[in-house]
Amino acid sequence: MTENPYPDIDAAIREFETERFKLKPIGRLRLAKLEHAYFKIEDVRRTFVSTAKPPSFWKVLKSRKRSKRKRRFYHEIIAKDGGETVGIHTTTITKTHYATMEVIIGNMGWYGKNVVPEVRREIIARMVLGGHISQVSNKVYARNFGSILNYQKLGFDHVGTLYQAAVDEFRGEFADYLIFTLRGEKLQKLARQWAEEA
Repeated sequence: MTENPYPDIDAAIREFETERFKLKPIGRLRLAKLEHAYFKIEDVRRTFVSTAKPPSFWKVLKSRKRSKRKRRFYHEIIAKDGGETVGIHTTTITKTHYATMEVIIGNMGWYGKNVVPEVRREIIARMVLGGHISQVSNKVYARNFGSILNYQKLGFDHVGTLYQAAVDEFRGEFADYLIFTLRGEKLQKLARQWAEEA
């Protein structure tokens, strides 16, 4: 059996790399600045069923809690080739080893280039093999076809639907959310596989 390459939480939250990206830890202020800039892009807002009007910086900042070691941390996704910022990734872990993750790709030139699966594989492997999580679960807007495809690529299971859970201001109708989960032996097996491939 191979040695655990990610033995502690520090290995998961410090700066690390994937094949194409550097993941740089950032604080709440930097996160809010990037998120505020990204939400000015209409296509980005549409994928999150956000308001039709971009939120103010202070509203974005208020919605984000401070990063907290072992529980909540944020990364800026930076392209190794060229050094441009591609997007942001957030991870929140509960005391029951349950994790939720969010990602926003704000650099439109990277849309459709498998950024999310590459980044998530590395982060999930670090979290699982370090013994910090036993389940990852996220909800996604039912019309966010790109995110749904990414969850399928990563092996997540669709476990439920939240009907009429939000208002889609762009279409003037209610919006559904799909719930995707990865847990148990399937999660452990994929984490080991991703670590070996890294």
